Formats: sequence, structure tokens, C-alpha cells
Amino acid sequence: MEARVRELVAVAASLAAGCSRCLEHHVGEARRAGATAQEVQEALDVARAVRVTAITNMDAFAAQVVSGNDTLAMAATSPGRCGPDCNC
Repeated sequence: MEARVRELVAVAASLAAGCSRCLEHHVGEARRAGATAQEVQEALDVARAVRVTAITNMDAFAAQVVSGNDTLAMAATSPGRCGPDCNC
């Protein structure tokens, strides 16, 4: 993968991850690698769409959990983890 594309991916990942220091760094590296302002903006737009989709899905899941979904019961009986399918 060429440096320009790699840095544009890193720009999007930085925004999606909420890392301001990473975002500053990777925008600079993307520009040095030849990315245009429009390409950087497009990468940011993609990241915003990913973040909005992720938070919307988590909001819907949270509503299910709060409404009495069996997830709470599973979590209470799971030793040392959030639930039976959790890897934390």
C-alpha cells in the first residue's frame, strides 16, 4: 500500500478512535505523502460515518439491555467477565 493511502487510512482510524494527537500526526503525514485536502476530508467523512453508525448501534443495544434483555442476567452469572460471549 502506498504511503498516501496508508496515511489516509490512519487519518480515518485516528478520528474514529478519538485520538487527537494521532489525527494531527497522520493528517500531516498524509499531506507530506501527497494527499490533497479533499482526500483528507473524504477520509474524515468516512470516519465520521463509522463513528455515527457505531454509536447508533450501541445506543440501540443499550436500550435493549435497559429494557430487560436477558443480557443482565447472563452478566450476573458469568464469572469475572461481562457475559458468556465477552473476551474481557
